[in-house]
Amino acid sequence: MGLSGICITGDDTISGIARVTGLKVCKTKEMTANLDTNLTEKFKVAGNMLDKHGLVVLHIKGCDIAAHNKEPVKKKDFLQKIDSELGKFLKKRTDKLRLAITADHSTWSKEGTHIDDPVPVLLHGHGIKSDSVKEFDEHQVLNGELGRFRMYQLWDKFFT
Repeated sequence: MGLSGICITGDDTISGIARVTGLKVCKTKEMTANLDTNLTEKFKVAGNMLDKHGLVVLHIKGCDIAAHNKEPVKKKDFLQKIDSELGKFLKKRTDKLRLAITADHSTWSKEGTHIDDPVPVLLHGHGIKSDSVKEFDEHQVLNGELGRFRMYQLWDKFFT
């Protein structure tokens, strides 16, 4: 595709995967793979990197950590922080941005274990058709335009 890409993460495993797939990696001390990550900094860097790269992957792991720790309230609070920072980020962007929001797996906060639930996917931005889904969760998104699909198909859905 000829895209220049970068991954913003505090997670060593994700850093390695990014490098293997040809992405550059941006990581600072403030960007942890935990609930204490500096979300404001991550979104600021993402905005700056969009001006230099065609693809920016912003990895945020805090929700998974809270779920593994069986702390559903912390997971909810962290999701709300992400939502707030994402809202600020989108208000600053007026370009032809395309955004994909998803997870690599589901983690059950009650037991702290991975589960086989489908993960929600949200595609947003220039040239992406909207649908009637108003809530972003595992159940509501099944009624959306994307329906259910394998994650290896995400790339094609994102760029078509």
